[in-house]
This record gives sequence, C-alpha cells and structure tokens, in this order.
Amino acid sequence: VNALHQQGVQQIFVWMGDESVFCSQREGEQFLLTPPVHAVVDSFGADDGFMAGLLYSFLEGSSFQESAHFAMACAALSRASTSINNPTLSVNNAQYLLKTSRG
Repeated sequence: VNALHQQGVQQIFVWMGDESVFCSQREGEQFLLTPPVHAVVDSFGADDGFMAGLLYSFLEGSSFQESAHFAMACAALSRASTSINNPTLSVNNAQYLLKTSRG
C-alpha cells in the first residue's frame, strides 16, 4: 500500500478474503472496515456492489470515510441476494443499513 502511495495513488481500497476492506488515503487515514451485520445469501458480486457504492459516493462529494462506509453497505446488500445485481440495492437502502447498523 505504501509503495502505491509513493507512486502517487491517492486512495486505496483492498478487498480482503474475510469480506473486510482495508482503506488507505495518501497522507491521511488508514482503517479496516468490516461488513455491517446483514443477511448473507451469496458473496458473488459483493465487490461490484462495493465499487458501485464507492463511485456513487465519491461523485456525490462524500468524504473518504463516508464513501468507504457507504460502499461497504452496498456490498452487504449485494451479498443478501442470489442475483449478481441485487434488485433492492439502492441509495435509500444502503443509507438505511448504515443508519441501523451504527445504532
């Protein structure tokens, strides 16, 4: 990760084998995100849901940490369906999952 930052990469997200994500921002914060508690039906497509949520959140102007959390909620929703593209994956559902999983 540090080698990538030294080459100019500003933000790095590493999808780990246990479904967690290591997040690192050049000259900024680093943290490990674990998925929110949510039903798991099939993990296939969760990384795609993460990327979709990450891109959406960045384009909306969210912070690095907010974007990472939103993306993780999208990944969790993606895991809750037998479909590669969960038909219930939406901004509102991801925000609701974030709100309810944080207490």
